[in-house]
Amino acid sequence: MSKLIVMNGRYNNSDCIRNLINYITTDKETSHVLTYDGFGVNNLNRQTMIDSMMKSKERADKVNGKQAYHLVISIYRIRNPMSSDRKINYGHSILYDIGYYFFERNIQSVLSLQDEIEGNWHNIHIHCVINSVDMHTGLKITNTRSLFEHLLSMLAYEYPYLKMDNYVTYE
Repeated sequence: MSKLIVMNGRYNNSDCIRNLINYITTDKETSHVLTYDGFGVNNLNRQTMIDSMMKSKERADKVNGKQAYHLVISIYRIRNPMSSDRKINYGHSILYDIGYYFFERNIQSVLSLQDEIEGNWHNIHIHCVINSVDMHTGLKITNTRSLFEHLLSMLAYEYPYLKMDNYVTYE
Protein backbone atom coordinates (compact mmCIF):
# COMPACT_ATOMS: atom_id res chain seq x y z
CA MET A 1 0.00 0.00 0.00
CA SER A 2 1.11 3.52 -0.73
CA LYS A 3 0.34 6.38 1.61
CA LEU A 4 0.59 10.11 2.13
CA ILE A 5 2.15 11.10 5.44
CA VAL A 6 2.18 14.65 6.81
CA MET A 7 5.05 14.99 9.25
CA ASN A 8 3.82 16.76 12.39
CA GLY A 9 6.92 18.83 13.12
CA ARG A 10 6.30 22.36 14.32
CA TYR A 11 8.64 23.85 11.68
CA ASN A 12 8.56 27.30 13.30
CA ASN A 13 12.25 28.17 13.58
CA SER A 14 14.00 30.46 11.13
CA ASP A 15 16.28 27.68 9.81
CA CYS A 16 13.62 25.04 9.23
CA ILE A 17 13.32 25.55 5.45
CA ARG A 18 17.08 25.35 5.06
CA ASN A 19 17.22 22.28 7.33
CA LEU A 20 14.32 20.51 5.61
CA ILE A 21 15.59 21.11 2.07
CA ASN A 22 19.09 20.01 3.02
CA TYR A 23 17.63 16.95 4.77
CA ILE A 24 15.53 15.79 1.81
CA THR A 25 18.23 16.43 -0.81
CA THR A 26 21.13 14.70 0.99
CA ASP A 27 21.93 10.98 1.07
CA LYS A 28 21.70 9.29 4.44
CA GLU A 29 23.02 6.00 5.76
CA THR A 30 19.91 4.03 4.73
CA SER A 31 18.42 6.20 1.99
CA HIS A 32 19.73 7.44 -1.33
CA VAL A 33 18.49 10.55 -3.17
CA LEU A 34 17.70 9.57 -6.76
CA THR A 35 16.64 13.03 -7.95
CA TYR A 36 15.17 16.27 -6.64
CA ASP A 37 13.55 19.34 -8.12
CA GLY A 38 11.87 22.60 -7.13
CA PHE A 39 8.56 24.10 -8.28
CA GLY A 40 7.88 27.82 -8.03
CA VAL A 41 11.47 28.36 -6.89
CA ASN A 42 14.77 29.06 -8.60
CA ASN A 43 16.03 25.47 -8.77
CA LEU A 44 19.59 26.23 -9.82
CA ASN A 45 20.83 24.61 -6.60
CA ARG A 46 19.77 23.99 -3.00
CA GLN A 47 20.66 27.48 -1.84
CA THR A 48 18.65 29.24 -4.56
CA MET A 49 15.63 27.06 -3.73
CA ILE A 50 15.95 27.99 -0.06
CA ASP A 51 16.43 31.68 -0.93
CA SER A 52 13.36 31.65 -3.20
CA MET A 53 11.12 30.36 -0.43
CA MET A 54 12.54 32.82 2.09
CA LYS A 55 12.11 35.77 -0.32
CA SER A 56 8.39 34.95 -0.64
CA LYS A 57 8.09 35.09 3.15
CA GLU A 58 10.09 38.31 3.45
CA ARG A 59 8.07 40.11 0.74
CA ALA A 60 4.88 39.29 2.64
CA ASP A 61 6.40 39.88 6.09
CA LYS A 62 5.55 36.28 7.06
CA VAL A 63 8.87 35.15 8.51
CA ASN A 64 7.30 34.16 11.86
CA GLY A 65 5.12 31.18 12.73
CA LYS A 66 4.79 28.03 10.67
CA GLN A 67 7.49 28.09 7.98
CA ALA A 68 6.89 24.90 6.00
CA TYR A 69 5.12 21.56 5.73
CA HIS A 70 6.92 18.26 5.25
CA LEU A 71 5.15 15.40 3.45
CA VAL A 72 6.31 11.88 2.66
CA ILE A 73 4.60 9.92 -0.09
CA SER A 74 5.47 6.25 0.07
CA ILE A 75 5.01 5.10 -3.51
CA TYR A 76 6.51 1.66 -3.88
CA ARG A 77 7.89 -1.10 -1.69
CA ILE A 78 9.50 -4.19 -3.21
CA ARG A 79 11.53 -7.12 -1.98
CA ASN A 80 13.98 -7.19 -4.90
CA PRO A 81 16.06 -4.14 -5.83
CA MET A 82 15.49 -2.23 -9.05
CA SER A 83 18.05 -0.37 -11.09
CA SER A 84 18.37 3.33 -10.31
CA ASP A 85 17.25 4.27 -13.83
CA ARG A 86 14.05 2.26 -13.46
CA LYS A 87 13.33 3.77 -10.03
CA ILE A 88 13.84 7.28 -11.37
CA ASN A 89 11.53 6.62 -14.33
CA TYR A 90 8.92 5.10 -12.03
CA GLY A 91 8.90 7.94 -9.50
CA HIS A 92 9.73 10.90 -11.74
CA SER A 93 6.24 11.42 -13.16
CA ILE A 94 4.71 11.13 -9.68
CA LEU A 95 7.19 13.69 -8.33
CA TYR A 96 6.34 16.13 -11.14
CA ASP A 97 2.58 15.66 -10.74
CA ILE A 98 2.90 16.48 -7.03
CA GLY A 99 5.12 19.50 -7.75
CA TYR A 100 2.68 20.85 -10.35
CA TYR A 101 -0.27 20.18 -8.02
CA PHE A 102 1.25 22.63 -5.52
CA PHE A 103 2.54 25.05 -8.20
CA GLU A 104 -0.98 25.39 -9.67
CA ARG A 105 -2.10 26.47 -6.20
CA ASN A 106 0.71 29.09 -5.91
CA ILE A 107 2.63 26.99 -3.39
CA GLN A 108 6.41 26.67 -3.69
CA SER A 109 7.77 23.17 -3.16
CA VAL A 110 10.95 21.13 -3.27
CA LEU A 111 10.57 17.38 -3.83
CA SER A 112 13.07 14.57 -3.55
CA LEU A 113 12.73 11.01 -4.88
CA GLN A 114 14.52 8.58 -2.57
CA ASP A 115 15.22 4.88 -2.27
CA GLU A 116 15.41 3.53 1.27
CA ILE A 117 16.81 0.11 2.05
CA GLU A 118 15.32 -1.70 5.04
CA GLY A 119 16.79 -5.19 5.22
CA ASN A 120 15.61 -6.91 2.04
CA TRP A 121 13.00 -4.24 1.29
CA HIS A 122 13.47 -1.25 -0.99
CA ASN A 123 11.05 1.58 -0.28
CA ILE A 124 10.76 4.24 -2.95
CA HIS A 125 9.29 7.44 -1.57
CA ILE A 126 9.05 11.18 -2.17
CA HIS A 127 9.83 13.85 0.42
CA CYS A 128 8.09 17.15 -0.16
CA VAL A 129 8.76 20.48 1.54
CA ILE A 130 6.14 23.13 0.83
CA ASN A 131 6.29 26.78 1.77
CA SER A 132 3.63 27.98 4.22
CA VAL A 133 3.09 31.17 2.19
CA ASP A 134 1.24 31.61 -1.12
CA MET A 135 3.96 32.80 -3.53
CA HIS A 136 1.67 35.35 -5.24
CA THR A 137 -0.56 36.75 -2.51
CA GLY A 138 1.81 36.35 0.44
CA LEU A 139 -1.00 34.91 2.56
CA LYS A 140 -0.38 31.93 4.82
CA ILE A 141 -1.63 28.62 3.42
CA THR A 142 -4.87 27.65 5.18
CA ASN A 143 -7.07 24.56 5.17
CA THR A 144 -4.11 22.24 4.68
CA ARG A 145 -6.22 19.19 5.57
CA SER A 146 -8.34 19.77 2.45
CA LEU A 147 -5.22 20.55 0.38
CA PHE A 148 -3.58 17.26 1.37
CA GLU A 149 -6.80 15.25 0.94
CA HIS A 150 -7.17 16.60 -2.61
CA LEU A 151 -3.55 15.65 -3.31
CA LEU A 152 -4.26 12.13 -2.06
CA SER A 153 -7.37 11.90 -4.28
CA MET A 154 -5.38 13.08 -7.30
CA LEU A 155 -2.67 10.47 -6.68
CA ALA A 156 -5.25 7.69 -6.19
CA TYR A 157 -6.99 8.68 -9.43
CA GLU A 158 -3.87 9.22 -11.57
CA TYR A 159 -1.94 6.23 -10.20
CA PRO A 160 -4.47 3.49 -9.29
CA TYR A 161 -1.76 0.82 -9.30
CA LEU A 162 -0.20 2.49 -6.23
CA LYS A 163 -3.21 1.37 -4.17
CA MET A 164 -3.08 4.56 -2.09
CA ASP A 165 -4.53 4.50 1.42
CA ASN A 166 -7.77 6.47 1.33
CA TYR A 167 -6.77 8.70 4.22
CA VAL A 168 -3.94 11.11 4.98
CA THR A 169 -1.69 9.93 7.84
CA TYR A 170 -0.34 12.48 10.32
CA GLU A 171 2.86 11.45 12.15
